[in-house]
Amino acid sequence: MVRMGDKKGSHVGVVISFIIFVMFILFLYSIAQPSFKEEQNEEALMVYLENKMMANTTSTLTVITVNVSNTGGQNCIQLNELSNNFGLLNRIYAWDDEQVSTPSGVHQNNVRINRLNNDDTFFKIYYSEHFYLSGDSSGWACDNLDENTGYTLGATKYEKYVFESIISDLIDDYYINYEKLKTDLEIPRSFEFGFGLVFSNGTITETPTPSALKNVYVRDIPIQYVSDRGEIESGFLKLKSW
Repeated sequence: MVRMGDKKGSHVGVVISFIIFVMFILFLYSIAQPSFKEEQNEEALMVYLENKMMANTTSTLTVITVNVSNTGGQNCIQLNELSNNFGLLNRIYAWDDEQVSTPSGVHQNNVRINRLNNDDTFFKIYYSEHFYLSGDSSGWACDNLDENTGYTLGATKYEKYVFESIISDLIDDYYINYEKLKTDLEIPRSFEFGFGLVFSNGTITETPTPSALKNVYVRDIPIQYVSDRGEIESGFLKLKSW
């Protein structure tokens, strides 16, 4: 026979047990919540940093396809008025039909290509304001070619890529004046950041990471980038925050 007092005591015990359980759950939540919020903040910062870095390291690559009728004669050909027509500065690369880089440059309003073989007739000309200056071609002896009679234009493309040279310049800015760069990129004051480029061969150029730090968040963004040699490569934009 169960007495009324025993039933009352058992109910009280259940209530107490339930309260203890709820308090335990709340305790675990209070411990986990700061970490969860931190992860949310870091994820949001990484997304923001990715957008900012992609916007500030991407530029236009102009690709002009040219077919020339000239074979024999001089290895050097001058494509008259080509630089003037496209607004090209002396920052170009030329590639033949086997994707071999060919010496080239801009002279006055013209593009000069010093062919490896004088029977090469197909070229792609890459131009970007972020390329380093091409060599001096003023002393080259070239055959002069006019558009339509000496050369014809194929497809012209304007493509967006990350540029190695821009990342290199930003790394220099990082060392020279980190706070100014941080302000320019509008990075929140409560976060610190770094970045770099993982080249197609696996080597890396990047900003330093303080060695004493334990919690460094790293993300590698797959990209295609234009190298300082004018080649389109696959690599990663490396982002770091702490």
